[in-house]
Amino acid sequence: GGLWHGAAWTFVAWGALHGVYLGAERVIRRFVPERFGAGRVAKALLIVLTFHLVCFCWVLFRAESFTSAGGLIETMFGLKHAAGLQTFSRWNMVLVLLAISALLVVHGTCRERRIEDLSAKAGWLVTAGVTTVMLFLALTAGDKGVEFIYFQF
Repeated sequence: GGLWHGAAWTFVAWGALHGVYLGAERVIRRFVPERFGAGRVAKALLIVLTFHLVCFCWVLFRAESFTSAGGLIETMFGLKHAAGLQTFSRWNMVLVLLAISALLVVHGTCRERRIEDLSAKAGWLVTAGVTTVMLFLALTAGDKGVEFIYFQF
């Protein structure tokens, strides 16, 4: 699955790890009763697990080599000091956690609804507020773009 992303072995490992995840999921589905994942808590835990497994794979996708991937993984698990994290203040951490919480609430609210239905129910004030926030973010995001990742190969 990873070969078409580039000619590095890290892409092959990225695709292979996704394949291992899919195989493990099929084996688990055979032996774990379906009712296990039916509850809200179980679904939330499975979503969190899936998110973390996929994020772990992205390390392989982005790393230039297995050595750099190993260094990133060591840093992720606290086995290596990460100098860049020193500048992340408590206030920034609170802001990030609030933003993530807000995104989770919005996602839970909007998951199975169409945007047209939501905006029709929200009314003009909420629609104007959301539009204002989006416009503010677009104008303050800066003018320096990041090169599209596939152009780097």
